[in-house]
Amino acid sequence: MGWFVAELRTGNVVVRSLPVKSGSINPVLNKAGVISATVKLPLAVTLGGFNTAIDVALLTPGRYVLGLELNGVILDAGPIWQHDYDLDKRELKITGAGVRSYFEGRYVLPVGTTDPYGANSTFTALSLRTIAKRVLQQAQAWTAGSIPLTFEGDVAGTAERTFLGEDLQVVDEVLAKLSGVDGGPDIDFRPVFINNGSQIQWQVVTGAPELKQAGADWVWDASLPSSPVRAASIRISAKELVTQDWEIGGTPTGATRPVTARAVSTVLTDAGFPIMEASMSRNSVTTQSVLDGHASAAVRVGTKPVSQFSFSVSSDPTIVLAGKTVSTAPRLGEYRPGDYGILGLPKDPYLGAASRKRIRVLGYSYDYGSEVVKFTCAESRS
Repeated sequence: MGWFVAELRTGNVVVRSLPVKSGSINPVLNKAGVISATVKLPLAVTLGGFNTAIDVALLTPGRYVLGLELNGVILDAGPIWQHDYDLDKRELKITGAGVRSYFEGRYVLPVGTTDPYGANSTFTALSLRTIAKRVLQQAQAWTAGSIPLTFEGDVAGTAERTFLGEDLQVVDEVLAKLSGVDGGPDIDFRPVFINNGSQIQWQVVTGAPELKQAGADWVWDASLPSSPVRAASIRISAKELVTQDWEIGGTPTGATRPVTARAVSTVLTDAGFPIMEASMSRNSVTTQSVLDGHASAAVRVGTKPVSQFSFSVSSDPTIVLAGKTVSTAPRLGEYRPGDYGILGLPKDPYLGAASRKRIRVLGYSYDYGSEVVKFTCAESRS
């Protein structure tokens, strides 16, 4: 199938094997990555030896979905948001994003709200994972507000959240806040085919708190003579170091001042670093425990410099040994953002002795038709 087009509201696949001149996907952990493709007009697809015209209206931004499939696996799929048309070349660039981008334009409001003031959404005695589910289900319950999502079962918990209607909180931003507190869950929208490939839907899955592969860590070894790893680089930044974090929340009903939180870690100062501070204003947070969670997350993450690795790998990395084709690294379609891997590094003047780093995949990019996948990873803190 390759590139395909589907309706956002129904998931019905309306174009199979869209003739794409060039395109790319960029799945990202806990975000809606970019999906783009360029097509030549007029559009036509060959079916059964006959050319069938494709109405460009089937690419209408906001109504249709652009997706890329490989060997039966949907690498990514989400709403088309923009067209850029070159009249001279008759080329149309289609730009979309993962389906989570749809919720960048939805608000956390009870169904039928006509006045946001006082139209609050309260969720109690639930896990953060299930609160994320309830927020999405509430958005889905609006007339014409449903898209083909499926959800996992409820997960027990003791968390509670209230989202004030007058704050007009964006669903996507609320999901990010739920993921951003200490112990907050990863949240992913995974597209799959249903009904013999005639429709797609997105499975909303959450982590406990992380989403990662079920099996062993993937392995990418740059130290091997026949390594599939190319263009490896590392960036180490101390900009996110934090020993003391301040959080300023909103003012609870009946109170005269906003809630505040502070978290302190001595890990860095004990190692000889000076105090390094950070702060964040969260006007929509009026619960002390929630604000405390943001503060503790900031100092936990800020105890060491951020090490980010970038490298490229073949989309199908194999070598021939004794007449047999052997995979030397995972193939495109096997891994997802959030997965863990081992990156083998050779002896190097900067890195020192040969080493193996445990990394987490933050995202990857793939240009359609290329044999290369470009990874962005962070060194594991676990």
